[in-house]
Amino acid sequence: INPMSYDSISERWYPEIRTRCKDSVVVLVGTKIDLREESHVVSLINETGRTPITTKMGKRLANKIRAVNYVEISSKSGLNVHSLLQGVLEEALLKSQEKKSSSRKMCVIC
Repeated sequence: INPMSYDSISERWYPEIRTRCKDSVVVLVGTKIDLREESHVVSLINETGRTPITTKMGKRLANKIRAVNYVEISSKSGLNVHSLLQGVLEEALLKSQEKKSSSRKMCVIC
């Protein structure tokens, strides 16, 4: 939900991944979504003149950086953590099976 983290994906992390891991599959992960319900956290973000990152904004960024998926998780509550790990592992296994015909790698941005 942190706008600064959100901005750094486009400005720093995605360009670095594309430079160092050109053929990687990207999964964008929105973390700490439980904080959207914490009024004091939302107030702190609002004081900076920004708003918390929404699901819609996350999906839009995932499309912009050509991520294969966007998943929101909360490690505090456990929301979607298992499904994220399962999906990443399945994708990694699929890619390892395809490795004989492709050199494509996988990258997860959290």
